[in-house]
Amino acid sequence: MLNFKKLTIDNFNETEVYFEYELERQRRHSVRMSDRTPGSVYLWFREYDVEFAKAGDCVIFYSRTGENKKSYYYPIGKHKKTALRLLKDHIKETGGLASIASVGETSLAKITREMFVGEAYASRDYADYIYNKSEFENPAGRKHHKRKNLINRFMSEYPDAHFVSLSNDNLGMAREYYNDYCIRNPESSSVNDMEYRAVNALLDNFNFKYFSGGMLVANGKIMGITIAQVYGDTVYVHIEKAEKEIAGSYQTLNREYLLSITDDNVKYVNREEDMGLPGLRRSKMAYCPVWLEYKYMLKVSVE
Repeated sequence: MLNFKKLTIDNFNETEVYFEYELERQRRHSVRMSDRTPGSVYLWFREYDVEFAKAGDCVIFYSRTGENKKSYYYPIGKHKKTALRLLKDHIKETGGLASIASVGETSLAKITREMFVGEAYASRDYADYIYNKSEFENPAGRKHHKRKNLINRFMSEYPDAHFVSLSNDNLGMAREYYNDYCIRNPESSSVNDMEYRAVNALLDNFNFKYFSGGMLVANGKIMGITIAQVYGDTVYVHIEKAEKEIAGSYQTLNREYLLSITDDNVKYVNREEDMGLPGLRRSKMAYCPVWLEYKYMLKVSVE
Protein backbone atom coordinates (compact mmCIF):
# COMPACT_ATOMS: atom_id res chain seq x y z
CA MET A 1 0.00 0.00 0.00
CA LEU A 2 1.26 3.49 -0.83
CA ASN A 3 2.40 5.60 2.10
CA PHE A 4 0.61 8.95 1.80
CA LYS A 5 1.59 11.84 4.04
CA LYS A 6 0.38 15.41 4.39
CA LEU A 7 1.99 17.88 1.98
CA THR A 8 3.52 20.89 3.76
CA ILE A 9 5.79 23.81 2.97
CA ASP A 10 8.61 21.99 4.74
CA ASN A 11 8.40 18.79 2.67
CA PHE A 12 7.30 20.25 -0.68
CA ASN A 13 10.91 20.09 -1.94
CA GLU A 14 10.64 16.27 -1.86
CA THR A 15 8.38 16.49 -4.93
CA GLU A 16 10.60 18.76 -7.05
CA VAL A 17 12.57 16.08 -8.87
CA TYR A 18 9.35 14.48 -10.16
CA PHE A 19 8.21 17.79 -11.66
CA GLU A 20 11.54 17.94 -13.49
CA TYR A 21 10.80 14.56 -15.07
CA GLU A 22 7.29 15.71 -15.92
CA LEU A 23 8.55 18.86 -17.63
CA GLU A 24 10.54 16.84 -20.14
CA ARG A 25 7.51 14.72 -20.97
CA GLN A 26 5.37 17.82 -21.46
CA ARG A 27 7.94 19.17 -23.92
CA ARG A 28 7.90 15.95 -25.94
CA HIS A 29 4.11 15.71 -26.06
CA SER A 30 3.31 19.44 -26.35
CA VAL A 31 1.24 19.42 -23.15
CA ARG A 32 0.89 22.71 -21.24
CA MET A 33 -1.46 21.79 -18.38
CA SER A 34 -1.58 24.09 -15.36
CA ASP A 35 -2.54 21.33 -12.92
CA ARG A 36 0.71 19.47 -13.57
CA THR A 37 3.03 22.26 -12.46
CA PRO A 38 4.69 22.80 -9.07
CA GLY A 39 3.23 26.30 -8.73
CA SER A 40 -0.35 25.13 -9.10
CA VAL A 41 0.09 22.40 -6.48
CA TYR A 42 1.91 24.80 -4.14
CA LEU A 43 -0.85 27.40 -4.45
CA TRP A 44 -3.75 25.05 -3.71
CA PHE A 45 -2.41 22.24 -1.51
CA ARG A 46 -3.58 23.84 1.75
CA GLU A 47 -7.14 24.37 0.58
CA TYR A 48 -7.49 20.81 -0.71
CA ASP A 49 -5.61 19.24 2.21
CA VAL A 50 -3.30 17.46 -0.22
CA GLU A 51 -1.25 14.39 0.66
CA PHE A 52 1.46 12.75 -1.43
CA ALA A 53 3.18 9.41 -1.84
CA LYS A 54 6.18 8.27 -3.82
CA ALA A 55 5.35 5.52 -6.30
CA GLY A 56 8.36 4.18 -8.16
CA ASP A 57 9.84 7.08 -10.13
CA CYS A 58 6.67 9.16 -9.67
CA VAL A 59 4.84 11.11 -7.04
CA ILE A 60 1.07 10.84 -6.63
CA PHE A 61 -0.98 13.55 -4.93
CA TYR A 62 -4.22 12.78 -3.15
CA SER A 63 -7.10 14.78 -1.72
CA ARG A 64 -10.62 14.23 -0.51
CA THR A 65 -13.36 15.95 -2.46
CA GLY A 66 -17.05 16.42 -1.65
CA GLU A 67 -18.82 13.63 0.21
CA ASN A 68 -15.43 12.26 1.28
CA LYS A 69 -14.71 10.90 -2.21
CA LYS A 70 -11.15 9.89 -3.03
CA SER A 71 -9.36 11.87 -5.71
CA TYR A 72 -5.87 10.96 -6.88
CA TYR A 73 -3.75 13.14 -9.09
CA TYR A 74 -2.33 11.42 -12.15
CA PRO A 75 1.28 10.28 -11.46
CA ILE A 76 3.95 12.92 -12.02
CA GLY A 77 7.38 11.68 -13.05
CA LYS A 78 8.83 8.76 -15.04
CA HIS A 79 7.54 5.21 -15.61
CA LYS A 80 3.89 6.00 -15.08
CA LYS A 81 2.74 2.43 -15.71
CA THR A 82 4.64 1.26 -12.64
CA ALA A 83 3.12 4.05 -10.57
CA LEU A 84 -0.37 3.25 -11.86
CA ARG A 85 0.03 -0.41 -10.89
CA LEU A 86 1.00 0.65 -7.38
CA LEU A 87 -1.94 3.05 -7.28
CA LYS A 88 -4.29 0.31 -8.46
CA ASP A 89 -3.15 -1.96 -5.63
CA HIS A 90 -3.54 0.90 -3.17
CA ILE A 91 -7.11 1.69 -4.27
CA LYS A 92 -8.00 -1.99 -4.06
CA GLU A 93 -6.66 -2.25 -0.51
CA THR A 94 -8.31 0.97 0.71
CA GLY A 95 -11.69 0.66 -1.06
CA GLY A 96 -12.44 0.08 -4.71
CA LEU A 97 -13.82 3.46 -5.90
CA ALA A 98 -11.88 6.63 -6.70
CA SER A 99 -11.18 9.22 -9.35
CA ILE A 100 -7.91 10.05 -11.11
CA ALA A 101 -7.71 13.68 -12.17
CA SER A 102 -5.88 15.68 -14.82
CA VAL A 103 -4.90 13.17 -17.47
CA GLY A 104 -3.79 15.33 -20.35
CA GLU A 105 -2.71 12.99 -23.12
CA THR A 106 -4.76 10.47 -25.08
CA SER A 107 -2.00 7.87 -24.73
CA LEU A 108 -1.99 8.22 -20.93
CA ALA A 109 -5.76 8.00 -20.75
CA LYS A 110 -5.62 4.84 -22.84
CA ILE A 111 -3.02 3.26 -20.57
CA THR A 112 -5.13 4.07 -17.55
CA ARG A 113 -8.33 2.65 -19.05
CA GLU A 114 -6.45 -0.56 -19.82
CA MET A 115 -5.52 -0.92 -16.16
CA PHE A 116 -8.70 0.30 -14.47
CA VAL A 117 -12.41 -0.24 -14.94
CA GLY A 118 -14.00 3.14 -15.46
CA GLU A 119 -14.80 6.04 -17.73
CA ALA A 120 -12.84 9.11 -18.85
CA TYR A 121 -14.38 12.48 -19.55
CA ALA A 122 -13.23 16.05 -20.12
CA SER A 123 -15.18 19.20 -19.31
CA ARG A 124 -14.96 22.29 -21.53
CA ASP A 125 -15.37 24.38 -18.37
CA TYR A 126 -12.00 23.21 -17.06
CA ALA A 127 -9.93 23.30 -20.23
CA ASP A 128 -6.87 25.56 -20.01
CA TYR A 129 -6.46 28.41 -22.51
CA ILE A 130 -3.06 28.47 -24.26
CA TYR A 131 -1.80 31.59 -26.09
CA ASN A 132 1.29 32.79 -27.91
CA LYS A 133 3.33 34.97 -25.56
CA SER A 134 4.37 37.25 -28.44
CA GLU A 135 0.74 38.20 -29.12
CA PHE A 136 0.42 39.65 -25.61
CA GLU A 137 3.68 41.55 -25.90
CA ASN A 138 2.83 43.00 -29.30
CA PRO A 139 -0.92 42.70 -30.01
CA ALA A 140 -0.90 43.35 -33.75
CA GLY A 141 -3.43 42.69 -36.50
CA ARG A 142 -7.20 42.86 -36.69
CA LYS A 143 -7.91 40.15 -34.12
CA HIS A 144 -5.96 42.09 -31.46
CA HIS A 145 -7.07 45.57 -32.53
CA LYS A 146 -9.36 46.14 -29.54
CA ARG A 147 -6.74 44.99 -27.04
CA LYS A 148 -4.10 47.25 -28.57
CA ASN A 149 -6.46 50.24 -28.44
CA LEU A 150 -7.21 49.60 -24.77
CA ILE A 151 -3.51 49.48 -23.92
CA ASN A 152 -2.88 52.68 -25.87
CA ARG A 153 -5.76 54.36 -24.07
CA PHE A 154 -4.47 53.31 -20.67
CA MET A 155 -0.94 54.47 -21.44
CA SER A 156 -2.17 57.82 -22.75
CA GLU A 157 -4.14 58.42 -19.53
CA TYR A 158 -1.34 57.10 -17.29
CA PRO A 159 1.93 57.91 -19.08
CA ASP A 160 3.96 57.12 -15.95
CA ALA A 161 2.55 53.58 -15.71
CA HIS A 162 5.22 50.95 -15.09
CA PHE A 163 5.57 47.35 -13.93
CA VAL A 164 7.24 46.42 -10.65
CA SER A 165 8.30 42.80 -10.19
CA LEU A 166 7.43 41.06 -6.94
CA SER A 167 10.19 40.98 -4.35
CA ASN A 168 10.55 40.46 -0.63
CA ASP A 169 10.39 44.23 -0.25
CA ASN A 170 6.93 44.64 -1.79
CA LEU A 171 5.04 41.44 -0.96
CA GLY A 172 3.24 43.33 1.81
CA MET A 173 2.02 45.91 -0.71
CA ALA A 174 0.88 43.12 -3.02
CA ARG A 175 -1.08 41.48 -0.19
CA GLU A 176 -2.67 44.79 0.78
CA TYR A 177 -3.80 45.47 -2.78
CA TYR A 178 -5.15 41.95 -3.27
CA ASN A 179 -7.14 42.02 -0.03
CA ASP A 180 -8.52 45.48 -0.81
CA TYR A 181 -9.50 44.30 -4.29
CA CYS A 182 -11.45 41.35 -2.86
CA ILE A 183 -13.29 43.61 -0.43
CA ARG A 184 -14.23 45.96 -3.27
CA ASN A 185 -15.20 43.17 -5.71
CA PRO A 186 -17.01 40.49 -3.69
CA GLU A 187 -18.97 39.33 -6.74
CA SER A 188 -15.81 38.00 -8.40
CA SER A 189 -13.25 37.65 -5.59
CA SER A 190 -14.97 37.24 -2.25
CA VAL A 191 -13.01 37.16 1.00
CA ASN A 192 -14.97 33.98 1.73
CA ASP A 193 -13.61 32.13 -1.31
CA MET A 194 -10.95 29.44 -1.38
CA GLU A 195 -8.86 31.64 -3.67
CA TYR A 196 -8.69 34.40 -1.07
CA ARG A 197 -7.36 32.02 1.57
CA ALA A 198 -4.97 30.35 -0.87
CA VAL A 199 -3.47 33.62 -2.13
CA ASN A 200 -2.99 35.05 1.35
CA ALA A 201 -1.29 31.85 2.49
CA LEU A 202 0.89 31.99 -0.61
CA LEU A 203 1.91 35.60 -0.01
CA ASP A 204 2.76 34.70 3.58
CA ASN A 205 5.07 31.94 2.29
CA PHE A 206 6.02 33.17 -1.18
CA ASN A 207 8.61 30.98 -2.88
CA PHE A 208 10.43 32.70 -5.73
CA LYS A 209 11.66 29.32 -6.94
CA TYR A 210 8.12 28.57 -8.13
CA PHE A 211 6.55 31.99 -8.65
CA SER A 212 7.07 35.37 -10.22
CA GLY A 213 4.73 38.26 -10.90
CA GLY A 214 4.38 41.90 -10.09
CA MET A 215 2.26 45.02 -9.95
CA LEU A 216 1.17 47.64 -12.45
CA VAL A 217 1.75 51.04 -10.86
CA ALA A 218 0.44 54.41 -12.12
CA ASN A 219 0.07 57.79 -10.43
CA GLY A 220 1.75 56.28 -7.40
CA LYS A 221 -1.03 53.68 -6.99
CA ILE A 222 -1.21 49.96 -7.68
CA MET A 223 -3.54 49.32 -10.62
CA GLY A 224 -3.20 45.56 -10.76
CA ILE A 225 -1.33 42.49 -9.58
CA THR A 226 -0.37 39.20 -11.21
CA ILE A 227 1.05 36.01 -9.69
CA ALA A 228 2.36 33.39 -12.10
CA GLN A 229 5.12 30.87 -12.71
CA VAL A 230 7.50 30.19 -15.56
CA TYR A 231 7.67 26.43 -16.11
CA GLY A 232 9.53 25.24 -19.16
CA ASP A 233 8.53 27.22 -22.23
CA THR A 234 5.24 28.42 -20.72
CA VAL A 235 4.06 31.13 -18.34
CA TYR A 236 1.21 29.93 -16.12
CA VAL A 237 -0.89 32.85 -14.88
CA HIS A 238 -2.56 31.86 -11.61
CA ILE A 239 -3.81 35.17 -10.23
CA GLU A 240 -4.56 38.41 -12.08
CA LYS A 241 -6.48 41.33 -10.59
CA ALA A 242 -6.76 44.85 -11.98
CA GLU A 243 -9.08 47.85 -11.83
CA LYS A 244 -12.09 46.80 -13.90
CA GLU A 245 -13.48 50.31 -14.17
CA ILE A 246 -10.24 51.61 -15.74
CA ALA A 247 -10.16 50.69 -19.42
CA GLY A 248 -7.03 48.82 -20.45
CA SER A 249 -5.75 48.03 -16.96
CA TYR A 250 -5.94 44.25 -17.38
CA GLN A 251 -4.52 44.31 -20.90
CA THR A 252 -1.64 46.55 -19.86
CA LEU A 253 -0.89 44.48 -16.77
CA ASN A 254 -0.60 41.20 -18.62
CA ARG A 255 1.45 42.79 -21.42
CA GLU A 256 3.91 44.43 -19.04
CA TYR A 257 4.34 41.30 -16.95
CA LEU A 258 5.10 39.17 -20.00
CA LEU A 259 7.52 41.77 -21.35
CA SER A 260 9.40 41.47 -18.06
CA ILE A 261 10.12 37.78 -18.88
CA THR A 262 13.08 38.05 -21.23
CA ASP A 263 13.91 34.34 -21.65
CA ASP A 264 13.63 33.66 -25.41
CA ASN A 265 12.75 30.02 -24.69
CA VAL A 266 9.39 31.04 -23.18
CA LYS A 267 6.84 30.88 -26.01
CA TYR A 268 3.40 30.26 -24.51
CA VAL A 269 1.00 31.57 -21.89
CA ASN A 270 -1.48 29.38 -20.00
CA ARG A 271 -4.29 31.48 -18.50
CA GLU A 272 -6.08 28.47 -16.99
CA GLU A 273 -9.77 27.60 -17.22
CA ASP A 274 -12.97 29.66 -17.28
CA MET A 275 -14.95 27.32 -14.95
CA GLY A 276 -17.99 27.75 -17.19
CA LEU A 277 -18.46 31.42 -16.24
CA PRO A 278 -19.86 33.25 -19.30
CA GLY A 279 -18.06 36.54 -18.68
CA LEU A 280 -14.73 34.86 -18.04
CA ARG A 281 -15.14 32.69 -21.13
CA ARG A 282 -15.80 35.73 -23.34
CA SER A 283 -12.73 37.44 -21.91
CA LYS A 284 -10.43 34.46 -22.43
CA MET A 285 -11.73 33.82 -25.96
CA ALA A 286 -11.20 37.51 -26.82
CA TYR A 287 -7.47 37.00 -26.26
CA CYS A 288 -7.50 34.47 -29.16
CA PRO A 289 -6.14 31.20 -27.72
CA VAL A 290 -3.94 28.99 -29.88
CA TRP A 291 -5.56 25.89 -28.41
CA LEU A 292 -7.50 24.59 -25.41
CA GLU A 293 -5.72 22.09 -23.18
CA TYR A 294 -8.37 19.57 -22.08
CA LYS A 295 -8.02 17.73 -18.80
CA TYR A 296 -9.51 14.30 -18.29
CA MET A 297 -11.05 12.90 -15.16
CA LEU A 298 -11.16 9.13 -14.80
CA LYS A 299 -13.76 7.57 -12.53
CA VAL A 300 -12.30 4.20 -11.74
CA SER A 301 -13.04 1.06 -9.80
CA VAL A 302 -10.81 -1.84 -8.90
CA GLU A 303 -12.26 -5.33 -8.98
